[in-house]
Amino acid sequence: MVSQSWFSLFRRGTSIIFLAGCLGLLVNGLSPRGLPLLGSVPAREIEGVGRIGISEAWDLYQGKRAVFVDARSEEEYRSGHIPGSVLLDQDGFETAVSAFRALVPLDTVLVTYCSGEECGSSSEVALLLKEAGYGRLRLFSGGWEEWVRRGYPVEDEGPREAGRVEIPEGEENLDTPG
Repeated sequence: MVSQSWFSLFRRGTSIIFLAGCLGLLVNGLSPRGLPLLGSVPAREIEGVGRIGISEAWDLYQGKRAVFVDARSEEEYRSGHIPGSVLLDQDGFETAVSAFRALVPLDTVLVTYCSGEECGSSSEVALLLKEAGYGRLRLFSGGWEEWVRRGYPVEDEGPREAGRVEIPEGEENLDTPG
């Protein structure tokens, strides 16, 4: 009799844990900010956000016609980033966006990037920036890996303070992607 009641409790407990796990997976899968379950998730397409390759990213950088936004973690940023880029990752976005908005006008061209092709952080941060009112967004799909592979300049100082953001001028030739 005792073993039968323990078995019944074990079965009920296992059922509850299984159902809770299924519910958690369902909610994660339906959430626009759900966590990737198997490895990293490639950047997704976002309406109004143009994808750019290395040559356009380099042209924007050289012409100082955009603010580059690093969507990687602070640890990755500290180990190296595109010179002049601003750290604005998903985890710290809510606290950092007000200082960012106070210094970076809404019509500024922003280029988000993360580790590379398989990283989805840059598209998530681009979506958050779009929701914050920015309309001239570019997603650099090659990201940090491609930048370094090409031998372009890098910097390895700590996160850029909001007051040190260099706002580009002369953006008149860049249209908002459709």
